[in-house]
Amino acid sequence: MHAIQGALRNSNRADTVYQNLNARAAAELGDAALHSQLHPLTRDKAQMLGAPQLFKPTRYPFETLASRRQIHAGQRVYRLWPVFDPTADRKTKSDRYTAERGDRQQLLRNQIPEQYLNPMQFRYSREEVLYDMKGVFGTLPPESTALAYWLFIVPARLLKALCTSFRSRRRMKKWRAMLEGKGTDQQLWAVTPPRGFSHNSTVRRRAEEMLSQAGYDAHRMLPEWEIFWRRNGIA
Repeated sequence: MHAIQGALRNSNRADTVYQNLNARAAAELGDAALHSQLHPLTRDKAQMLGAPQLFKPTRYPFETLASRRQIHAGQRVYRLWPVFDPTADRKTKSDRYTAERGDRQQLLRNQIPEQYLNPMQFRYSREEVLYDMKGVFGTLPPESTALAYWLFIVPARLLKALCTSFRSRRRMKKWRAMLEGKGTDQQLWAVTPPRGFSHNSTVRRRAEEMLSQAGYDAHRMLPEWEIFWRRNGIA
């Protein structure tokens, strides 16, 4: 549903022969770029809009110049806009959600606290650790067949997972005990995780939970947590 804006804009100044629509849009709408939304009010348009009384005949025929969009003084123009836009509320909610999400992302912590960053404690550089993290246990030359993969790589990885699980039981018990009674920052950056933690889904899930509880961006900081402990010689 649409409405006619105000009583429609016109100019009856006797000393003005032409009116520039850009200037009228700037004066009435606050933006000269909206001149394209101003349309000539003809008798037929006034009747179609349900307001024939708003049409006012003038001594000049309505005409505009494409390059300048000028009209004779006294001629009326109208602008249509929706009284109710059913999509406006959805857009507002979407924009609000996006803004709130952006604010939350900005508020989330994304750095390791300074008190836990002691360069003297690191055994490896960040570059060394990142290089090691890119390596995948059990690889074959590119020309190897699928049969070789299933005969050698899959069993090797399963064996490593079983060994890690067997050896980590005692370490996991100790790690859980050391976490008790400490704040989340201490749990993350002061309590050493069990060896093999990078391949232990239980440890990684617990670390992700602690990051979230401590107000960190867990998705971004979980790799940083792993890098931190790898640099300390724990892998």
